[in-house]
Parts: sequence; structure tokens; C-alpha cells
Amino acid sequence: MFDEFYRTLAPGGHLLPGGHLGDEHLSPARSFGHPVSYRSYFLPLPRLAGLLRRSGPIVTARMEQEPDGRVKRRSACLLARKPVRP
Repeated sequence: MFDEFYRTLAPGGHLLPGGHLGDEHLSPARSFGHPVSYRSYFLPLPRLAGLLRRSGPIVTARMEQEPDGRVKRRSACLLARKPVRP
């Protein structure tokens, strides 16, 4: 999943992927009053971090946000860096 990001990232460069977490998928029929057709997959944070690590960068930080009155889903960002020398 992250292999192409890693391949094109400069040595020493940073990557900050993030998104909603979970273990389900959504297939909405409408969005903002218009018909749509797509599927969103949510991954648990350990799986997302594992996919990122497997492609080569070093995960240096992570930030998680739990749902509250304003935010409805768990979300996270992972900060990763491509080593200067592989």
C-alpha cells in the first residue's frame, strides 16, 4: 500500500499518512445530496502502522484522536521517515 510513496520519497524525507480507523467498510449511496458510488475501508491502527513499516520507512511518531461530541470516528496520523541510507 505504501511502497510507491516510499520509493518516490527522498532519502531523509518524511511521510505523514492519516485517516479514520476501524475494521469495517462503508458504501454510501448519497453524499452532500448527490448519488455516489465508492467504498471506504477503515483499518485498525496496528495494521496501518504495519503496512507502513513493511514498505521501509521508520515510524517516528503517531497521534490518535478518539471520538467525542464533534468527531464521530477514531482517527490517527503516523509520522515516518525514509532512512538516509537503506
